[in-house]
Amino acid sequence: MHLRDMEKIYQKMAGNSLLAPTYRVIAKNLMLNESTGYFDGIIDQEAASLNRTAFASSFKNRVYMAYKGGSYSCQGDAFRSNSGMLQLPTYGGAYKRIYTYGIFLDRTISSAYTSGTITSATRELLRPAIRAALLTWNNGNSSSAVINLEKDVQAITSLSTKSMGSQEGINAINSAKAELETATPNYLLVANNLYNAVNQLKAQKGNHSNAETLNDLVKHAIEITKDLQAYVVSTGDGEGLGELSKNLDSEITSAQTKVAKGDYLGAMENCLNAAKIGNDRIDWSLQNIAYEDETLGFGSEKAVSELAIVPTKLLQVEAWPNPANSELSLKIELENPSDIHVEIMDLQGRLLAKQFVAKADNRQGETIRFQVQDFPAGTVMVKVVTNDNVITKKVTILH
Repeated sequence: MHLRDMEKIYQKMAGNSLLAPTYRVIAKNLMLNESTGYFDGIIDQEAASLNRTAFASSFKNRVYMAYKGGSYSCQGDAFRSNSGMLQLPTYGGAYKRIYTYGIFLDRTISSAYTSGTITSATRELLRPAIRAALLTWNNGNSSSAVINLEKDVQAITSLSTKSMGSQEGINAINSAKAELETATPNYLLVANNLYNAVNQLKAQKGNHSNAETLNDLVKHAIEITKDLQAYVVSTGDGEGLGELSKNLDSEITSAQTKVAKGDYLGAMENCLNAAKIGNDRIDWSLQNIAYEDETLGFGSEKAVSELAIVPTKLLQVEAWPNPANSELSLKIELENPSDIHVEIMDLQGRLLAKQFVAKADNRQGETIRFQVQDFPAGTVMVKVVTNDNVITKKVTILH
């Protein structure tokens, strides 16, 4: 199911409902919309900079966007939001990447410029993703990506089966070969099996006589699978996509209300909730987190820009004392060993402190302590990021 199908589905649902005609229009307006041409300017600019102007038109035809926007005024201030999903083609259309995004404006003096500001922010936020996809585009000819997969499977098969390191590797490559021989191969399955087989070869590459070929295979398989990790966001019947659409609609609407009340942490939690399909979460971030510090001036913290479907795994975070006065302790329980990134920010997004723990032990948990006596009094946001999950906690600082 493509994103472009979403509008038709929702229109049909609302049109066939038992609502009066007037309310059917309202129902449609509450559902997600489809947009075409929204990123055309960015695509043209990036295609020109990459010397791929001839490919821009075919690329645009494969770009799909579904979004939900809203705005209102409160006590003279204007509030506006726009959130949605963008599907980009890569490798000639053989694979797709799907991104979610959310842009919020709150307490602006005038509503005259909010629409243009939201539009510009959305386009610039997704510019790096569009550029990355264009780098793999070859005018809609997906056969090159498929041929690369077939060559990889052939090359890896030509290596000694003893190099696989385990029966699992042999089974993976045999599954890839069998799928390629079907009438309509599932290239997602082929690439995933290829990736599994290459993982088995990694440990053996130092001893292998054809190390150069193996290194190329490892590099290419990892590159391909990065794309595939963000490919499947719904079941074959679209059930997952419908659930995600519902979450985007309800949670983002609620997030607007929380922003209006100054509850930025609550709004962020709603954004994370919106990006869930069943028990899985779409994990994404906003390229760079900007902040302003009275002593350091303006700056930015580099954030992870990849998006992937991440199975929800056990992550428990306890913060004490809460409220905190001079020291804050975090007890982090992990399901698997993991790196841990912890950031503490105020409600304006200013970074107050951060710590990093490499390869934390999941057997006994990890305790991280922050000295908070110099933090400003009020509510702060504690974000804990592991290899598997992200959790945000609210903590009150009292002096």
